[in-house]
Amino acid sequence: MKIKLQSLVEDLDFIEDELSKWINPTNIFSILKLSRNEIRHSNFLSFLFDPKENHGYADDFIKDFLKTSLTSETIERTDISYFDVALSNYNDTLIYREKGNIDLLLVSDSNKLVVCIENKIDASESTNQLKKYQNYVEKNYPDYKNIFIFLTPNGIEPSNAQWKIVSYLDVLRILERRQFLKRSESKVDIIINDYIDMLRRDILMDEELQKNLSEDLFRT
Repeated sequence: MKIKLQSLVEDLDFIEDELSKWINPTNIFSILKLSRNEIRHSNFLSFLFDPKENHGYADDFIKDFLKTSLTSETIERTDISYFDVALSNYNDTLIYREKGNIDLLLVSDSNKLVVCIENKIDASESTNQLKKYQNYVEKNYPDYKNIFIFLTPNGIEPSNAQWKIVSYLDVLRILERRQFLKRSESKVDIIINDYIDMLRRDILMDEELQKNLSEDLFRT
C-alpha cells in the first residue's frame, strides 16, 4: 500500500512539474486575452522580425525563421539557400503589416529579398488568397528573390505548393534558443518570455502536453 501511495505521489508531482510551464497567472498575453488573436500575433512577430527593435536579436530572428523554412523538401522550390541566409546581413529589413493585405511582408533591399508571411491561428485559408498575395509580390518586386511562408500552429500544408510551411512550434524553439543564449531579465525579455509561455500553453499545449505525459508518465 505504501509503495502504491508513494508511486501515486510521485506521479502527481511529475504532472505538476509538467503542467507548471503552462500555468502562469501573471502572463500579460493571457491577462489581455490575446492568445488566439491573429492580429496581435502578427504584431508581435513584426516586433521580433524588426532588426532595429530593442529585443536584442538584431537580424538573428529573421535568419532563424528563414532557415527553418528552407528544409530539404522545399529548398529546390526557392532561389535562395540556407547558406545564403546564414551568410547574409538583414539589418536593413523593413517590416510591413497588411501591405497588399499581406499579414507580414519583410523587404531587404540590400539582399533583393522579399519574404511574404501568411499567418493563420484559427482562421482557414481563403480561396485564391495565397495566389493573390504571390501575384502582388511578383508584380511589385519583380527583380527581388522571394520566399512565401504559411505560418500556422501545427504546420498545416497550404493549398499552394510554392508556399513553405512553418509552425508556431518552430517559432517557439527559435525564441527558446535565443532567450537561452541571451540570459537576460530586462523588461522586453520578460514580455518575450511571457509570449513563449503563452505559445506553450494556449497554442501548442495539447500536442506537447499529451506527448510528454504519454512518454514519461505512462512509460512501462
